[in-house]
Amino acid sequence: MRPEIAALMKQFYDDLDNHESVKTDRPSISGVDSDVYFLNHNEMETAVADGSSKRNEFEAKYAVALAEYLVKQGYQTTQITILVMYLGQRQLIAKMAKPKRNLHGVRIMVSLVFSKIDLNELLFR
Repeated sequence: MRPEIAALMKQFYDDLDNHESVKTDRPSISGVDSDVYFLNHNEMETAVADGSSKRNEFEAKYAVALAEYLVKQGYQTTQITILVMYLGQRQLIAKMAKPKRNLHGVRIMVSLVFSKIDLNELLFR
């Protein structure tokens, strides 16, 4: 996980301990202007019919497209993780990514599961 992401995650998890690799410098991500950025939009999320989770189709499409772009920049799919806050969003992104062969190997994880795993690149919803 990049140090910039770890710093953001500490706002959500007070007891988060960083792996040694988080404390080291990493090269900038190829093909983008910033290693961390936020997307501002007006697309509303919807509730998942069979539970209390949420999803946002616009954000899911964006995350899948960004993952495809990073693969085109030379990243291996095993270097890319899409991190989401809701199980419903994870399921939607997985459904959108499944038919795309160039994305097989990209991890799509809910943030609570992710907190103990070290990864190279991260897409955060």
